[in-house]
Amino acid sequence: MNKLLDFCDSKKLILIEDSAHVIDSKYDGKSLGHFGGFSIHSFSKFFFCFVLGGKI
Repeated sequence: MNKLLDFCDSKKLILIEDSAHVIDSKYDGKSLGHFGGFSIHSFSKFFFCFVLGGKI
């Protein structure tokens, strides 16, 4: 993840995380889905909701 973030920073790119299957997962002490500029989640895979997805 650190190499990817460094690459995005050096090229002035925005990282979009696909976090559909990583509910409550962590990398280096930080929750996945909070590293990039945007993150896509799929809540309906883990519990029922009317929204079915979200972004941070």
